[in-house]
Amino acid sequence: MAVRRAGRRADPAGGWTWRGPMRAGALALRLAAPGGDAAAQTGSELDFFIGEWDLTSVDSAGNVVGRSRTSARWILDGTTIQDDFYGLDPTGAVIFRGTSLRTFVPSTRQWVVHWAMANQPGYTYIDARWIDGELVGDGRGFDAGGDFVERYRYYGITPTSYSFELARSYDGGTSWTAYPEIRALKR
Repeated sequence: MAVRRAGRRADPAGGWTWRGPMRAGALALRLAAPGGDAAAQTGSELDFFIGEWDLTSVDSAGNVVGRSRTSARWILDGTTIQDDFYGLDPTGAVIFRGTSLRTFVPSTRQWVVHWAMANQPGYTYIDARWIDGELVGDGRGFDAGGDFVERYRYYGITPTSYSFELARSYDGGTSWTAYPEIRALKR
């Protein structure tokens, strides 16, 4: 599979426009923060995410089907969250790695999010918003299965726990495959 390149070019009207698979709408993580305007202006609506998390993947029948862990921290002088994801085998050995960079842009009150996996081609760009206390989003990207669209939600968010659901479509949204629900507990 060819790796798709994205970039930006000068817009004749001034500023920049994105070309390739990266689009402005797919890059911006627009949030109407549950904490109101003050949280949206500082990016603090994602403070709950900072820390070390143990994750349990559960199928639709409630059976545990996997374990993983996440470590999220502020980087780049407190302007960006990096969260590293580690998929674990039954012995606790790491079998999968990925990372997200989430940067808040105060002038636009938007987050820009990029997900990448270690040692394999692929990425996801995400656009999300707060709806009734849930962080709901959709994104676009590609992985070994090809180009996809995805939708997800973080819900049941507390300072020490959250749940996460993800579904992907490799046919433009005609059919969807749900991944196991992730239940997170802060260490």
